[in-house]
Amino acid sequence: MSLEEAKARHKTAGRNDACPCGSGKKYKRCHQIEDDQLINAELRRLADEAKVAAEAEAASEEKKEKPAAPGAKRQVAGPALQKRRTDAARSRKGGSTGEGGKPQSLPRRGAV
Repeated sequence: MSLEEAKARHKTAGRNDACPCGSGKKYKRCHQIEDDQLINAELRRLADEAKVAAEAEAASEEKKEKPAAPGAKRQVAGPALQKRRTDAARSRKGGSTGEGGKPQSLPRRGAV
């Protein structure tokens, strides 16, 4: 049985129709499982080929990229950005809050 026959039979026959092979059985009991397996195997094969092609293309793109100069240093954030980062860290801790973000200066419930 070929893939083309399976695709044609799968398109023309309904699940509960008589099987086109002439056996008199319903399609779902006769050839549907075989047709589904053939079609799914073909789809998996095509997906695997596409994945391999994408990986090969990505590898060729990596080869095209030029590496950084051997003596080049990594750019470090300037002082303004570092100050903003430390300010943001302080604001997360909060002036009157603990590490969990809960206020520390509120009175207990029974004291009010």
